[in-house]
Amino acid sequence: GGKESNKQKSKRRVKNDKGHYENTKIPVIGIVEDGGNVVLKVVPWVTKRTISKLFEVHIAKGSTMVTDSYGLYHHLGKSEFYRHEVVNHKKEEYVNKDGYSTNRIEGCFSILKRGIYGIYHSVSSKHLQHYCNEFASRYNTRKITDDVRFDKAIENYAGRLKYNDLKSANYNMLIDKPENNDNKG
Repeated sequence: GGKESNKQKSKRRVKNDKGHYENTKIPVIGIVEDGGNVVLKVVPWVTKRTISKLFEVHIAKGSTMVTDSYGLYHHLGKSEFYRHEVVNHKKEEYVNKDGYSTNRIEGCFSILKRGIYGIYHSVSSKHLQHYCNEFASRYNTRKITDDVRFDKAIENYAGRLKYNDLKSANYNMLIDKPENNDNKG
């Protein structure tokens, strides 16, 4: 963290041709069910296509979608499959007039970030989906006891994973990189 000018030259981010720092963050999209489970997905690019594909896979038709006012979510209001509620943080709105908020998904991301910073300190983009899966699993099993959670972990055990196998594995992203990154889907 900190100002770029205070960092070692090798650690500084590079400015693009417009004079802005390149974004080095890897996007993670989170979907949480009201009172239920969370899905955290690492995606190469946040586009309308990416979001739409994730919603098709993870959200039942007829559901109410609650999002912040990020521009890529506007197409949801035109969807025949979802009812779309918007919480506009730019206007300091944290609960909209109908009582909807984004607090639950923000809490999930807070737990993920605290876990990464507090336990692992940093993660590589190659393994970020595994960390997201771990914290989604922790969130999704929050209502069961430790002994039941342990039993479930043993049930899902698939054998020893050697580091070389992990290192050589090809972890594909959910959606291929689009031809351009204009965020128009």
